[in-house]
Amino acid sequence: MATDGRKLTARVEAVVGLESLGIDLRTREGRRWRDHIRRLADQLGGEPTASQGLLLRRAASLAIFLENAEARLLEGEQVDQARYVANTNALRGLLIQLGLASKSRDITKANQTTPDDHAAAIWSD
Repeated sequence: MATDGRKLTARVEAVVGLESLGIDLRTREGRRWRDHIRRLADQLGGEPTASQGLLLRRAASLAIFLENAEARLLEGEQVDQARYVANTNALRGLLIQLGLASKSRDITKANQTTPDDHAAAIWSD
């Protein structure tokens, strides 16, 4: 995957603890990780809080795991589906916590004990 090569701002670097991680951002995965962090931080307005920085790191790492699994799958290799789904759900949860994705809502009307008029008309036929 191509990266845009843009560096992280000093603020984002500090919040995600980039210096303490010792990550080599010259590798393909390192560049992708940085790009994910930067793009997510941009979506947060470019000034993430410390807690958002922790979530950004995890979201970027999960995105890399998922991208690598997808690449293996497209090359015809077997992928652990349970792990893939678990990582996808974990990433979705992080994005929801960051406010960057919407949580699904229940539209089944589970608390409705009687059918609505339309359903009653169908059932009566």
